[in-house]
Amino acid sequence: MGGKVVWHDLNTRDAAKAKSFYSGVFGWQVRSRETGATKHDFLYMGEEGFGCLVKQEEKDPMPPHWVAYVQVDDLDAAVKRVKRGGGSAPVPRMAISEKDAFAILVDPLGATFAAYTTENPLPPDYPKQGPGLFCWEEILTTDPKRAVAFYGEVFGWTHESLQMPMGTYHILKAGGVPVGGVMQMPPDAPAKPHWLSYVATDDVDRTAAKATKLGAKSCVPPTDIPGIGRFSVLADQEGAMFALYKSAR
Repeated sequence: MGGKVVWHDLNTRDAAKAKSFYSGVFGWQVRSRETGATKHDFLYMGEEGFGCLVKQEEKDPMPPHWVAYVQVDDLDAAVKRVKRGGGSAPVPRMAISEKDAFAILVDPLGATFAAYTTENPLPPDYPKQGPGLFCWEEILTTDPKRAVAFYGEVFGWTHESLQMPMGTYHILKAGGVPVGGVMQMPPDAPAKPHWLSYVATDDVDRTAAKATKLGAKSCVPPTDIPGIGRFSVLADQEGAMFALYKSAR
């Protein structure tokens, strides 16, 4: 079934620094292997492969950042829906193999994301959940209503709106299963609309402290969401933002 977030890439200008940082924070392993004629650094937690380090070109105007990939059944049709909804496709199709391809996309409000398709069926429990693995996506945007409608059209996501301490929070669902949320950015936010990927941890405070000791910047200190869980937002040594999360359940 499409609509699940199945992969994450870190676009980085210093892969060696990124390897050292994320291995130190989460215990991730980096395994290099060739895909076609190109050698890539893949991210693993034990035997679970979940992402890749992508070397950014010096001329790339975007700062280092994480990109989340959403599985779709028909990549070309998804790209058409993105454009029809006012978004763009900087990379409309890139083949990984004969059976796999992806597209890099931007929503109409400026947030970057990706779509991925494969002819190889993914296991129903992929990607796995647990400490050190990505567990949630958040779209911070200047127009939540438009973002919810856009992603609903592109991926078929439904949504449920909840009143939270910070305002209305829109839960996005794929086949009834929550996959992420949409929330309003503060009017004085220094960043443009973006996706924020959350990594599960058994101890938000301890993991955040470890990350800052290794050079991360704390953007939101460990904070409770009453009845939901505890989270923190950080930026790695190059400025790529990510978040930590532990469920209250």
